[in-house]
Amino acid sequence: MASRRFLRLTWWVGMLLVVGLCLSAGAQQAGKKSDAELTREGALVLMAAHGEKPRYGGKFLSVGNEEVPFYDMHQTSLGGIYAAVAPAYNCLIRTSPYDSKGQEVIPELAHSWEIRDGGKTITFHLRKGVKWHDGAPFSSADVKYTIERIMNPPEGMVSPRGPVFKALIERVEAPDPDTVVVYGRGPSKLLLTIFASGHNVIIPKHIVEKDPVNALKTKVIGTGPFRLKEPPTTSLWKYERNPEYFQKDLPFLDEIEIHIMTDPQALVAAVLSKRIYWSDAFPHANMDRDLAKSIAQQNPNVIATSNPGMIIAHITLQGEKPPFDDLRVRQAISKAIRREAIAELGNQSGAVGTGVYPLGLWTMPKAVQEQLIGYDPDMAKRITHAKELLASYE
Repeated sequence: MASRRFLRLTWWVGMLLVVGLCLSAGAQQAGKKSDAELTREGALVLMAAHGEKPRYGGKFLSVGNEEVPFYDMHQTSLGGIYAAVAPAYNCLIRTSPYDSKGQEVIPELAHSWEIRDGGKTITFHLRKGVKWHDGAPFSSADVKYTIERIMNPPEGMVSPRGPVFKALIERVEAPDPDTVVVYGRGPSKLLLTIFASGHNVIIPKHIVEKDPVNALKTKVIGTGPFRLKEPPTTSLWKYERNPEYFQKDLPFLDEIEIHIMTDPQALVAAVLSKRIYWSDAFPHANMDRDLAKSIAQQNPNVIATSNPGMIIAHITLQGEKPPFDDLRVRQAISKAIRREAIAELGNQSGAVGTGVYPLGLWTMPKAVQEQLIGYDPDMAKRITHAKELLASYE
């Protein structure tokens, strides 16, 4: 396993490629530059301000534990697809890798932005001179097309985040090649931060509009710090440094290799034999917390760490078909599900929430959560009520 120093470097490089869901930036301490201001001066300036001294060069060997059936992040919520294609793309904005709470927003394709109308309107000012990996110029037309495709997907396209975009956004305008204006349906702190979500990457209009549903299922053409070195296979993705990346002091690495291993024993063997350096795996059928700890116990040079994350586990019912078209049946099912088992046997997080996660900045008060159907702490009472609902249906 790589040295502690190398692990620190690769950890930060990984963080510089990942964009997570965040809240709008908080106020900075007086006299101290924000991470957004430092980012505009360059990645090296940002890292130096936080005591980091990265070095350039080298190949990073990573592993993914999910199959990658297609490459379009806008049509999926799968972490495996995200991990494989994220190095090639950028978002408008992102969260600072130095903010563990994910509250501070920093520039990416947009170098600055203005929020007006009490949070209802955002004007993004885009970087100039950005190019797609095929050499075509990036512009506001790409951003407008991206947002509208997520909001109003063409027939045959799945857009998991489309309903959120439609609920928040009224329309998007591109008054000139370097400016995008997003008009919200009302003031919302989420209006800015949805653009910092890693799945909401900006895509190339000139590529996708030819085949809006399928174009990105087999192509990976972004503006990101890495570009594909060769066509990916079912087991290996190879990236090389993008020499024309708009952030001239990034990336630090020359190459990235992402090995796809769905077999748990193969994954363990790869880590222990040093064929891979790092696995960023959320609790999964073939790489759960216990297996990760076991690997670390077998080799003292392997470090296992855990990080907080927001995982969505849900059951979807076909509400248009009997008996699920009846509200009483759906409520009975909700009451009968022992959600505590999800934490105990499923994601191992130790927490179960609602549409609003019960931890951290998105907290729903426990007293409020327990008023929702299926969240009453008295399981016996829930089962009794579920039986009554089914009896009334029958």
